[in-house]
Amino acid sequence: MTRLIPFLFYQIPESYLLILSSLGLLGLRGKLGRLIFAGLGLGIITQLSRYYLFNFGLHTPVILFAHVIILLICFELPISIALTGCFLSYFLLKMGETILVVPIFSLTKTSFTDAINTPWLHVAFGWLSASFLVISVLICYIGRVPLIRITQIKYQEETKNE
Repeated sequence: MTRLIPFLFYQIPESYLLILSSLGLLGLRGKLGRLIFAGLGLGIITQLSRYYLFNFGLHTPVILFAHVIILLICFELPISIALTGCFLSYFLLKMGETILVVPIFSLTKTSFTDAINTPWLHVAFGWLSASFLVISVLICYIGRVPLIRITQIKYQEETKNE
């Protein structure tokens, strides 16, 4: 239960938020089937890398790499666009951890270890860290207000290649 509750109630939804945010920030949409497959795939890879690689600090590069590969394969994006989407969404996740979670850890005198080892506390702090992703998905993906239009990126690539 210690791992299952955070996986179902935070890590899988976070994977979907990362994918939707990546696409929405660039003004892209995804087909439902591909979104389901991509989010679930990223969630499983995230869980496995956190379980096996967390103590070595290698889980983050593996998750980022998987995120980019999923954007490349599932949504057929060029590498530069997949990297841009991945890092924009991951930046929002890290921003939530830095701006919101760390100060609340200090205020509540909760340790990172306690938050990770207590399932519902893990879920609560996870959603808090994902709050900027939620806002991004609401504004950019659902509201269709992109941060960067994909046509701008394609145009920059075309003019650079000439």
